[in-house]
Amino acid sequence: MIDGNNSIILRDEPDQKVEKFAFEAGNVYTIDVVMSSGAGKPAQRDSKTTVFKRNPLVNYQLKMKTSRAVFSEISKDFPTFAFSMRQLADEKSARLAVKECLEHDLLIPFAVLYEKPGDVVAHYKFTVLLMPSGSVSVATGLPLAQAAERFSSEVALPPALVELINREDDKKKKKADKKAAAASAPSS
Repeated sequence: MIDGNNSIILRDEPDQKVEKFAFEAGNVYTIDVVMSSGAGKPAQRDSKTTVFKRNPLVNYQLKMKTSRAVFSEISKDFPTFAFSMRQLADEKSARLAVKECLEHDLLIPFAVLYEKPGDVVAHYKFTVLLMPSGSVSVATGLPLAQAAERFSSEVALPPALVELINREDDKKKKKADKKAAAASAPSS
């Protein structure tokens, strides 16, 4: 599941209470960091979402044939992860089907959130595997160099931050050094 019960929140608020838990080896955690230069209270507007996930806790027999076909595709291709309407085979018929699925709580929408105009929002999400030998970060998105090639911005990161992001993990560096040493060693 992409949203489990264990979570750590930035600030304790009356409507957001979470239980304490211990990090354990053999578990997978998603680290979801959202930062804002504003008040940090995003709000929904009248924008329609196009990103959903299937609600595995609800079952319902849909009335329309098209809805059943689209829901079957969603259940087969995206059983636990989020998906965009663009990923469905027929986006036009999917709109109507998604509407019926939402009415019966078969899908959970990911809302479009906004801050005040002029505020900057940054969102970074990655997955960490806690192994007995240490942690491994997976599914971290595009490396900074590839992102810079694809996207342009008038704002540049400070050089110290770019160096920190591009720094190799010490374990990866040691493995690469061992492989290079093994490859250059004479064989007998």
